[in-house]
Amino acid sequence: MIAALLALAVVAHVPTVRMDDEHGRPSTVGASTGFDDALLPVTVGYATGLRPWQRPLTLGATLTMPMLRPDFGDLRGSVYAELDVNRELGWMVRVAHGWSVIGTRNDAFSAVGMAARGGVTVGWSARRFAIGGELVAGLTAFTHVHTTTWGREIGGLPFTRATFGAPAWSLETGLRAGVLLGRVELALRAGFDRKGRLNLAIPPVYATLGVAVRWGADEWRDAVARGRAKRHGDGRAPQ
Repeated sequence: MIAALLALAVVAHVPTVRMDDEHGRPSTVGASTGFDDALLPVTVGYATGLRPWQRPLTLGATLTMPMLRPDFGDLRGSVYAELDVNRELGWMVRVAHGWSVIGTRNDAFSAVGMAARGGVTVGWSARRFAIGGELVAGLTAFTHVHTTTWGREIGGLPFTRATFGAPAWSLETGLRAGVLLGRVELALRAGFDRKGRLNLAIPPVYATLGVAVRWGADEWRDAVARGRAKRHGDGRAPQ
């Protein structure tokens, strides 16, 4: 059961199609599900795009919960950043880094852990389409476990509290693709997942499908201005 906890991967719901700043700073809200160490976990996330050093930088946060047996004790919160090395569209090289806090709870134990991940995506990027191969490495920095009476007496766990340092690692290699249809992005991740030490993945694959809606900062401000104008009844934004 502890191995099942440590099998939780650090998977960020990263927008695949480039976050273009054509309409001001872009933002996106989305959700994804599929198979990734668990069947049908649901991830919701928010991301925004910046352009430091004249290169697109995406910053985001996600929250994941298993949906087959929902429990607010089984949550994963993540933050991440992804930098596009190439300034222009075309050949795509992206570097990503993220951190996650993972919690789980069952009849035998409750646990909290922290994990880091880094990844590289290489492929092709157009204005409304992107595809590439990805290599993602993850490391659980530590996991703190608190066992229950049932876990110790019936489950045979030999401790009450314990902290495991660097108890697990993972390595993912696969395909990442996305298409932008109007404001809606469809994104796919699929590949093989290898895990080590106190970690286990059965089967050793991952496949997730996500959908997100994006907008630009200028569009948001224009919408607010139109709403104010409508309330004033003159059809124009107030001065």
